[in-house]
Amino acid sequence: EFDLLDYKKRNPVGSPIQILDYLKRLKNMGVTYFIMYMPTATNRKFLELLYDEVVKPLKTN
Repeated sequence: EFDLLDYKKRNPVGSPIQILDYLKRLKNMGVTYFIMYMPTATNRKFLELLYDEVVKPLKTN
């Protein structure tokens, strides 16, 4: 049985700002490396949004 709340505890889910905030908290705790596994991410616009709104700001912070 799929438990959405359990899934959300272990995986970032939300808007780009919510994901960025989540990753910033991890970075502030000392995490220096992230692996993003998204097997269904084939939409170029989605990937551009992810880079522009999450990855780039995280790298400059």
